[in-house]
Amino acid sequence: MTLLEAFLALTQGWREVFTQRRLLPRAQLQALGALLVLGRATLSRILWTNGREQHSWSADYFLHSRAQWEPQALFAPLLKEGLTWCRGRLVGVAVDDTRVRKTGRCIVQAAYHRDPMSPPFHPNLILGVRYLQGSLLLPLHSGGEFSARAIPIRFEEVSTVKKPGKRADAAAWEQYRQDRKRFNLSKRFVLSMAATRTALDEAGAERKILVIAGDGSFCNRTVLAAIPPRTELITRTRKDAKLCFAAVDEGRRVYSAHKFTPEQVRQDDQIPWQTTKVFYGSRRRSVRYKELSQVLWQTGARTRALRLFVIGRRPGPIAQSHGRAQTTRPGGRRLLRPHARRAQSLRPPARPRLRRLAQVAAQRQTSFLPRPPHLAAQRSHRTPPIAPTIRYSAHCCSLDPGRCCLNM
Repeated sequence: MTLLEAFLALTQGWREVFTQRRLLPRAQLQALGALLVLGRATLSRILWTNGREQHSWSADYFLHSRAQWEPQALFAPLLKEGLTWCRGRLVGVAVDDTRVRKTGRCIVQAAYHRDPMSPPFHPNLILGVRYLQGSLLLPLHSGGEFSARAIPIRFEEVSTVKKPGKRADAAAWEQYRQDRKRFNLSKRFVLSMAATRTALDEAGAERKILVIAGDGSFCNRTVLAAIPPRTELITRTRKDAKLCFAAVDEGRRVYSAHKFTPEQVRQDDQIPWQTTKVFYGSRRRSVRYKELSQVLWQTGARTRALRLFVIGRRPGPIAQSHGRAQTTRPGGRRLLRPHARRAQSLRPPARPRLRRLAQVAAQRQTSFLPRPPHLAAQRSHRTPPIAPTIRYSAHCCSLDPGRCCLNM
């Protein structure tokens, strides 16, 4: 099978996404042109790459502005095909937020964000749109000396709420405060976790446990209180987080008065180090870690039981919480593997477009979808619907000693 035949066979699953048959070949042609285009992957350049510069462009633009289809449904064939490589009980998914650079001043969703590639001593700002991406981690190391590969299975816009102007009335500021609580990154991540769990069930993985590996921005009270069933969440946490155990013989107290931090656990010689094998950096490496179960975080997870992992030597501390409907919990060694796979899969690949096949179409569709509620009241000038540029921007998950992770 040639590469083109494999591409067409994979995208045949988009037939159920579009209501009309004639839309599928047009979407396949645009997705193929997005892989072959040079420079900025705008819709006009894609049409030139496909040799349609002398034809009418209306039908190609109408695919995004008039046709009704769900962008996240484009990832269903990728998820179903990727699950064939996940033969174990755990299915790892790496989640992170990324910024796509923009240059237009009339884009309502665009806002200024901190550039993740800027040095720590001089933070820079970029104008862009924030997206939340999820990638299925394929454990290819089980079949040979191969590193993990990340296959995109979700890519959605999570734009920030615009701040009202100086002359805005009190009602606008009150609406702004409410929208900040409703449409923040944590709330959108909770919805994304539930949607990912539903997508796995629809793909035939009802009996598998979803393990979501994220960074420290998802380790907060909002996320820990809404973990779906049959789901494990492993995220980095602060090394100075105040943790404790349940109170024993302390009256009516729920939390023990004795508090400790992950940094103190790392320095405590009475807690023994454990060793496991993790495939990282093109070979299997020995990793030392400490594990504490039934840990409580009063200001974060409240009464939800967590597991704390303090990783020594090149990875750092970790914490865990589990879904309510789960009966048996996987071992700590198996949970550390998705964390290591996420660390090496978030690095920019040599050709990012080949890795973001369905993300091209999903991101381009979000430019013409109805605006989110917190952006519906804002007006913008009518500009030609130019497709956005595909860029890669993500934090590489460092595995330095002293970092803390919570498995939930």
